Amino acid sequence: MGTLLGHAPQLPAALLDENHNIDLVMIDPGGAIYDDDRWSLAVLRAARDLADGPVDEAEFWETYDARRQAQVGSLSAAVAERFIPGGDPDRLRELAGRYVEFDVSSLYPDAKPTLAALATRYKLGVVANPREKMIQALRRDGLMEYFDVVATPGQVGSKTPVPRMWRQALEEVGVRADRAVYVGNRLDNAIRPAKEASLHTIWLLRGEAPPSPTVEQLAEPDALVTSFSGVPNALVGISSGVSAGARSS
Repeated sequence: MGTLLGHAPQLPAALLDENHNIDLVMIDPGGAIYDDDRWSLAVLRAARDLADGPVDEAEFWETYDARRQAQVGSLSAAVAERFIPGGDPDRLRELAGRYVEFDVSSLYPDAKPTLAALATRYKLGVVANPREKMIQALRRDGLMEYFDVVATPGQVGSKTPVPRMWRQALEEVGVRADRAVYVGNRLDNAIRPAKEASLHTIWLLRGEAPPSPTVEQLAEPDALVTSFSGVPNALVGISSGVSAGARSS
């Protein structure tokens, strides 16, 4: 597959320094590797199947964008409350999970070259939710070979990402939280629980990130990027901040 980059991005020289203090990069493939539209379209299809009457598409997307902007609560919960009799988000989520497909066209062009570059320096982890469909897509596209650990909410008995999920992944690969970074595009079920588990965080502003992030939202992660290929440079800044903190303590 061709890419906008044309080749794997070169890692900044600072990442190759022996004093660089990041060992693990955890990645949410939804938004970083695959287009989030696949999930939102599956939720729309499921809502139409479960609703008593027609689901107005403009109203659906208005609900979606409002939830993206707030960065609190799931799209499934908001859509279920608005369109589904009884407002059961689990029923909607289960049906959408059956419908969603991460086909080859949903793969971001910067995904594989960036993973290939990061894998030369770091252990990599994937936070896969929904697990089976996402893992199947990563295998089909030759990307699972880059990952040393897979973390899912189900591994710790949860329906959504929680701090103990990241802690379990860290234990599995033998990396301390202060030497790990999480890359995700949601604050509520990604950046915040990862920070609670003491990982550094990079917020990827695409997909389910808010259309217009607030100043308060932008201040939550350790770094911001607008493309996955920007992650290596963000890691330089995070590592420099960690080193400065260690020297001043």
